[in-house]
Amino acid sequence: MNQGRSRWWTGVSAVFEFEIRQALTAAGIAWWCILTFFPVAIVSLVLLSPNARRNVPTTAWQVFFFVLVPFLISMLGTFKWTASAISTELEGQSWVYLAVRPNGRVAVSLGKYLAAVSWTLTATLIGITLAVFVTWIANTTLSNSGEIWRTWFAIARLCCLSVPAYAALYLTLGTIFTKRSMVIVVAYTLIFEVLVSFVPALINKFTIQYRLRALFIQWTGIELSATNNEFGWMDIVGEEPAWIHLMALISYVAVLVLFACCLVRKREYLVTSSADIS
Repeated sequence: MNQGRSRWWTGVSAVFEFEIRQALTAAGIAWWCILTFFPVAIVSLVLLSPNARRNVPTTAWQVFFFVLVPFLISMLGTFKWTASAISTELEGQSWVYLAVRPNGRVAVSLGKYLAAVSWTLTATLIGITLAVFVTWIANTTLSNSGEIWRTWFAIARLCCLSVPAYAALYLTLGTIFTKRSMVIVVAYTLIFEVLVSFVPALINKFTIQYRLRALFIQWTGIELSATNNEFGWMDIVGEEPAWIHLMALISYVAVLVLFACCLVRKREYLVTSSADIS
């Protein structure tokens, strides 16, 4: 039993190390730098206007950071790694070898998932730290309000939740739809995570963005009026306590990763040429 577990973990760690080495190429490092310094570049462009330092409200800075990092950067980073986790192996004609290895299919899925989370999480955490630091030294309304480090702590925690969640979501979609997986992932993100998450109805509670947005409001202390709810604002941001959103996201990750591993282990994939996979 112990030897079986050891072989299983050895396979996962081998895939993880291989994927990280693949990412340490010039192209991989360049993409990581783009994701990491993108929030800093956008914040710096905003700060080029002297009026932005004095006139942009504190809440606007907080929402700005939330949209840039836990939302945009988390999606872009995990999308690159996990959406095509299975299709690249099929296209590269390596799936047959992996499928006959003991726990080879699961090792590939988990190894790529862990690599995606590690690679993207470092980019988001460093990116938000640098962006907040630039905002602080620029003496903006956010730094003057004394909320800047509370904002950083909230966004950093949201990154630790959003990256594993989006990686699990995209891994599952890529496992289900091996053909045109990236197109399907983009369509799903635009429809559900961008549009449906803002629908003031029960369906938006099944999106990652709803949970992250609710935690963002609670952790940053943004005040919302519960009495003026004509447009369903409280349904968009959620009234549940933070622990419910945390449990929902953790459960979301666990269920999706487990489902993806079970599916990739049981499902028979057709290995075809690269032209057929595209």
